[in-house]
Amino acid sequence: MMREEYKKPNVCFVVYTGRDQKESFVTWLEEEGFTLKSTYGGGRPWVHVFLAEKKYIPGKLGVGFGYCVGDHAISIDDFKVIYDIYRKYQGLHFMDITGKGPDWG
Repeated sequence: MMREEYKKPNVCFVVYTGRDQKESFVTWLEEEGFTLKSTYGGGRPWVHVFLAEKKYIPGKLGVGFGYCVGDHAISIDDFKVIYDIYRKYQGLHFMDITGKGPDWG
């Protein structure tokens, strides 16, 4: 049996926080159930967020922790929009976008 961390690709959103919002963003992530994936991260003004795993790593200069979605950092507000969409479909079948089951039409 495969270990859970090997079942999902190492894909993340890089969320630019600026220095003044990093602490509050990490607090929000933890309130939403995200946990620290690694203590290797550093004090840079961005956070790597692994949405499917609900984990995060603080940014570290010169270190990539996974494939960055879109090859570009996004804002906190943009991440929260994406997260709201993700939560909308959480728990549904992969092809179910209505909550009524997949339409294989």
